Amino acid sequence: MDKFSRVPMASLPASTQSSSSSLESLPVEIQVHILGSLPDVKTLGSLLRASPQYLQVYQDVREDAISQIVCNQITPAILPLAINVLQQSYLRSHRRPRSKVLEFLETFKEPQSILPQTTFSLEISKKLLKIHYIVEYFADAFITDRLNRLSKYIPQIAPLLVDANASLGILGIEHHRLTRAFYHLELYGSLFYDPEIADDVIAVQEQSSLFLAKLPGWETEEFLCVHEYLLDSLSGYLDQVEEDFIQDYVEDGPPTDIAKNPYDMRFNHDDEYWYFFSMDGQDARIQNRWMEGSLTRGLKTLQDILESHTADERYDSLGDLTIDRPRNTIKQALDALPCLRDQPEVSRCKIATRINSLESPNDAWPWALKKWAHPRKGGLRSHSSTHQQYNALRGWGYLIWSDETLGILGLLEKRQSTDWTYKEKTAVIHSYRAEDLTGRFGNQERRGTAVEVRTRSQYELWRKEALEAMQSSGSIN
Repeated sequence: MDKFSRVPMASLPASTQSSSSSLESLPVEIQVHILGSLPDVKTLGSLLRASPQYLQVYQDVREDAISQIVCNQITPAILPLAINVLQQSYLRSHRRPRSKVLEFLETFKEPQSILPQTTFSLEISKKLLKIHYIVEYFADAFITDRLNRLSKYIPQIAPLLVDANASLGILGIEHHRLTRAFYHLELYGSLFYDPEIADDVIAVQEQSSLFLAKLPGWETEEFLCVHEYLLDSLSGYLDQVEEDFIQDYVEDGPPTDIAKNPYDMRFNHDDEYWYFFSMDGQDARIQNRWMEGSLTRGLKTLQDILESHTADERYDSLGDLTIDRPRNTIKQALDALPCLRDQPEVSRCKIATRINSLESPNDAWPWALKKWAHPRKGGLRSHSSTHQQYNALRGWGYLIWSDETLGILGLLEKRQSTDWTYKEKTAVIHSYRAEDLTGRFGNQERRGTAVEVRTRSQYELWRKEALEAMQSSGSIN
């Protein structure tokens, strides 16, 4: 038994817990237990600033106290996954045989792979916290972004967003589902960032598909909810990069050989940066593949990309455009997944518990499966018509929210509306509010006007001026 579990917190009288002076008068053993019971490092800092006595006790048990608080902050349910992320992070920076990945996948998500709670060294605790803070950053950003987007199409929820945590009760289960999904994404990136290893036992696409197959169906959907969110965010980033490019294009002026070429020859395959914005690059879906590749570059890199505020920072965040176009994408891994098995145990589990749990999905999962055939029923390719429906559901994070939040937002409520009238007959349509979001959510591929096309009018103006100047000087016939 570790030193933090010797005295149960329930044994502390209420008056003791509410009085700072009484807390400091407790035996040292109980003070040590209180330190290890704190929910997070922020609370620890507040206590140590307020109490010199606890600061002194903390200095004697620093490593054990931090270790226990890190476990509390990450939560026991997520901790094994966080440890997996830390242990496999070395794969991102070293070219190792993929047999190491296969060895890991053999036990990933198996019951025996769940690690017992142990005391971490101070160095390991700091590394775990460093990753977890980034995961928490993305979880908070996801909630803010998806709720704000929902409010554009469901105006009734806008007043609730003044203080979303208080009004919607967004506290525990949503954050836990999101942290799990973002940890899964970070682990996926560590395992499959570099697909160029030559001695693969099986193809990297099959390996990444095996990773996703290890997740229950609803955890894969949680993973795809954050996948859609990040693609939306990266697409917004690229919109800004394109505007930066056009501004620089105008400021730099025309090329020296403009009179000889009716088209700007800089948009070719020779320069990766210019090709990234070209029509040929768009036809090759370069920007879409860059976004998919960026998802495996690590959450810290993604954070730097999305927090870049100047043109120079955004340019630097693009990275090496020659290597960040993956041969293997998450979509390809999904295509190789086995069929989704029928899951009657889901409804039985929900009826039995009637509570939000990380071990079972929310009400939106059985609702969606009943309403639309999942794309993986019989293989992803066999039900292409349902892709749009599920992409829309993932776009607003349908499997992230608690049942209470779904109820407050009214997304699964059936509503009655008048569709049309003919010869005094009225057709009444019954639909769910979530159905109204189809077409409004879900990542749209970057198939708009290429930057090369947007710059053409400026190039033609420059060329016209150059030709007129040469003609007036007698340089050309």
